[in-house]
Amino acid sequence: MCEQPIKFRPLNYQKDVKRIVQLERELFNDPFLRGQLYFYYKKYSTKGSFVATIDSIVNGYIFCIREGDSIHIYTIGVANEFQRRGIGRKLIRLLKRMAIEEGLLVVLEVSANNLPAIKLYLSEEFVTTGSEEGYYPDGSTALYMSYSPDSTNHIDNIDTDNPHEQY
Repeated sequence: MCEQPIKFRPLNYQKDVKRIVQLERELFNDPFLRGQLYFYYKKYSTKGSFVATIDSIVNGYIFCIREGDSIHIYTIGVANEFQRRGIGRKLIRLLKRMAIEEGLLVVLEVSANNLPAIKLYLSEEFVTTGSEEGYYPDGSTALYMSYSPDSTNHIDNIDTDNPHEQY
C-alpha cells in the first residue's frame, strides 16, 4: 500500500484556522482557541507558520509569530493518526530553514512532562534556556528552549527532502 503524499505549505489563516482549532482541542488539555490565534494573526506576522496536508486536509501545523529578530513557536501539532511519520520534524525543519535564511532566533515553551516533544526539539538543535514552575494551567513546569542560527548552521544541512513529500 502506498502512503498518501504529505504536502507542506505556508499557513493560510482564513483557510486553515478552523481545522487547527479542531486539532488543538483533540491534542491538548489547554488548547489555543480561535480568538487567541486570531489575536496573534492580526497583531504579528505569522510568516514561518506552516501546515501539512494529506488529501487537502490539514493534519499538522506550526503556528508562529515574529517579533523583531526572533520567531516564537506558539503551537505545533500533528493529528494523532499521523504522528510518528516525521511531520512535526518536517514542520520544524521548514521553520529552521527560514530562521537560517533570515537570521532569526527561534523560541518556544514546552511542558516538562512532554518528553516526546522535548526529545524532538533537542534532536533539532534546540537548547533549554530556562524553566518556569506552574506555567501551565495544570501546574506543570514549562521549559524555555531556543534554536539559534549561527556559523555552524547551514541551510544545505537541513534535510527537507523526501520523495513522498511535496512543498
